[in-house]
Amino acid sequence: MEVRFLKNKIQFKPELDNQVRERIYNTIIEEYNLTLNDIPKINQKNKKFHDYFNLDDFSVWWISDTLKKDTEIDNTWLNILFILKLCNEKSIKSIYTDNFILKKLIDINFKNKIKTSKPLNIRSLLKNKFNFFYLIYRLTYNVISKLIIIYFIKLKISKFQNNAIKKTKINTWFKSIFPANWVNEKNYFYDRHFYKIYEKKEFGLILHLREYGKKLNIFELNKRIDQLKNQKKINFFFP
Repeated sequence: MEVRFLKNKIQFKPELDNQVRERIYNTIIEEYNLTLNDIPKINQKNKKFHDYFNLDDFSVWWISDTLKKDTEIDNTWLNILFILKLCNEKSIKSIYTDNFILKKLIDINFKNKIKTSKPLNIRSLLKNKFNFFYLIYRLTYNVISKLIIIYFIKLKISKFQNNAIKKTKINTWFKSIFPANWVNEKNYFYDRHFYKIYEKKEFGLILHLREYGKKLNIFELNKRIDQLKNQKKINFFFP
């Protein structure tokens, strides 16, 4: 069997049976959950696991990479585990991938058994050669882009939001990932986790900015916020 894993998409030649695929994914998720259950039991140098996420009585758990293991946000890690598990069960001749983590793991664990190759990627090559400068660039870009979006939202809805908060009598608020978890259906814009229950129960949504798999577009964000403001039944607040 040959495997291609490019841009987080898996292809098989010949095609893999769907039942086998489903069984392996279910096994991985079960093993992952069992591992998470065992992690808090780790005790090293008289320290428990959660002690390593404590900084001057402040919990840094919520800003750790552990939280990134969310398949709704990014399932690359899950697909990598899937391919590794598949290599233990099937006879894999070769893997063609642009994921350097998978390539490295295959080369270490299946040395001389599975041939790995990767496409020529100038961007990845430059990133690896000039990793320090790339990290500085990404950090600067992320900080500046976040500041621009925050400042834009402040200018866009600060007055509207302050007036809305003063008038509202709502005591029930839920967190909502915006606009990632929102869908637009027949000019009705709503969080898919609170599917059309706005008319049945009065509550508010605390919106946290995030987009799955792509960067936030300030023009699209402006359009969605205007749409929210026009939907009087939805109470929202940007913290």
